[in-house]
Amino acid sequence: MAAEAPVIFWSKASGGSGQFSIPALLEERAIAVRRRYLSLISALGRMEVDGIPLQRHLQDTAGNNFWWMGLLAEKSPFKTPDLYQTLKLLTLEELLRSQRPSALSLHSEDCRLAEAISALCKDLGIHIKVVRKSSLRARISRLKGMYEAGQWMIYLCAHIIRRWPLRSLGKAQWRGGRGAIFLCSYFAHLDSEAALDSRFHSRQWGGLPEMLVQEGHHLNWLQNFWPSEAAPRARSGAMLAQAFNLSRSGAGTHKFVDSFLNTRVIWKAIRSGFWLRSRARSLRNLPVEMQRSGLPAWLWPILEPAWKNSIIGRVAAANCLAVHLFDAALRDLPRQQGALYLFENQAWEKAMLTAWRRHGHGSIIGVIHATVPFWHLYYAEDPINVSGPLDVRIPLPDAVAVNGEAARAALQSQGYQGAQLVSVEALRYLSTSESGNPPKVKDNGSNGRRILIVGDMEPSGVRELLQSAQNAAALLGNDWQFSFKPHPAFAIQPDAFIGWQIPTVSGSLQELLADFDFVVSGNSTSASLDAFLAGKPVMIFHSWRQLNLSPLRGHAGVEFFESPEQLAACLQGKDAVTRTVSARDAFFFRNADLHRWKKLINSWASNEVATQSVRSESIG
Repeated sequence: MAAEAPVIFWSKASGGSGQFSIPALLEERAIAVRRRYLSLISALGRMEVDGIPLQRHLQDTAGNNFWWMGLLAEKSPFKTPDLYQTLKLLTLEELLRSQRPSALSLHSEDCRLAEAISALCKDLGIHIKVVRKSSLRARISRLKGMYEAGQWMIYLCAHIIRRWPLRSLGKAQWRGGRGAIFLCSYFAHLDSEAALDSRFHSRQWGGLPEMLVQEGHHLNWLQNFWPSEAAPRARSGAMLAQAFNLSRSGAGTHKFVDSFLNTRVIWKAIRSGFWLRSRARSLRNLPVEMQRSGLPAWLWPILEPAWKNSIIGRVAAANCLAVHLFDAALRDLPRQQGALYLFENQAWEKAMLTAWRRHGHGSIIGVIHATVPFWHLYYAEDPINVSGPLDVRIPLPDAVAVNGEAARAALQSQGYQGAQLVSVEALRYLSTSESGNPPKVKDNGSNGRRILIVGDMEPSGVRELLQSAQNAAALLGNDWQFSFKPHPAFAIQPDAFIGWQIPTVSGSLQELLADFDFVVSGNSTSASLDAFLAGKPVMIFHSWRQLNLSPLRGHAGVEFFESPEQLAACLQGKDAVTRTVSARDAFFFRNADLHRWKKLINSWASNEVATQSVRSESIG
């Protein structure tokens, strides 16, 4: 009797011998697969088309580089779900090369995935039989991809209409001179109670703005608007920013990137869009060029949607608008000696850095404001893009401010040099208890069965998290009390979202933790780390259908669950624990006097922060 053929599972753990789980193999070989993926994206950008590197084809005459602003180069698992598919395909290739099967039978409803695996098998000389399971979801996915490729003007018009009220902040007066500091940030994560008193407090920046004002600096804020509890719409955001500008507790002058919307900027964005479309036509044979350059062209069915979105779709429209908005904003800004911005290697950061240097401003430092999780690949680069020749480097700040040894080690493993990294205190985590003990839990007679669910910003992940917790609650019984704290960027109500009537809470997580015994977290949010460092038992939802994006991936003392049964078992078997001060300091620098920050800011006055060779204006 012939032995059963091995089974390869694409989206779940394997069940026994003779079975392989691609997600599990990816986690086992994570370092090698990530390194290969980063090398692939870097090589794609350097790939020559008609004798010119691809990334140079996408650089306009003003120095704006749309390759680095595109989804492929950005490598965000939040914006590009197919990134996970690419990583799994690279893992599958390794498995097929090692197992050397003569034939493969593929059962899938994903047409693009089937096309990519078929091309891979052809390259490897493996006979493949594709059994397609047609589904409504697969057809919707393909139609969605076609729609996204043609919605450039739709996005542009919708953005202009939604953000037009923010133009009212354009008349606010910037300040220049020796004491002025520029900060580029998000108008989110605001303390809502402070905002009611026209007092600006951002949880991303902690006590730094107050310290800078006390030191005699004037702060010029350029804010990216995000709907939040404090400002759910653009109009309310404009009113709140105006209140900050008129208040002594407003921490400086606040404007929005979209405050610089006008007909001239819009016309320039449209012209850039047509230029990008002309580039798209001249670069329409990229799979052939990949094959010619020795790159895995069989991946193109998975890479193509991100490429199209970045050059003719919604992302292209957003980037075309961003480069001209930042150009207008930083042309209007008096010369600044120094600047700080939240560093995540997102597209708008490249637009801002290019405009900052074009208009002759001073040193600029990107700030790591949270953690640098392993699979948050927008932080990761092939070393050649960080410290290689100038013409292949990604646009970077003059230095990156790292908030702890963990962030420093993560960036150095990606090729960042020590001179590019500056140590500063972790502003978001300075309020963590110095004693190392869990926050004292308030007694309300719940017998230690109060659970706080903290969401993240990814809608499908939040839905799965809440549904799993809802089903676990049914297994546990009425003695267990669940509450939900949404992510500021995705503030939903469980009742409206999945029909689960539980309380929704808001405010500082550090203050809320005292009201709960357990924390159940979404996969990607840093809130799980807040709870972990505070000594709370933490359970994190992770489905094999997703990358493990948690900042606590690989840490002992944290439970990951996929099913309601697993969550219920975790809750019934967990007790509060003590995290030592040294354990927290392994993540972050937490000196409350901010002496590292003071040293950094003072160095601008003495020109000790030198402009690094990482500046990108010499590209080209």
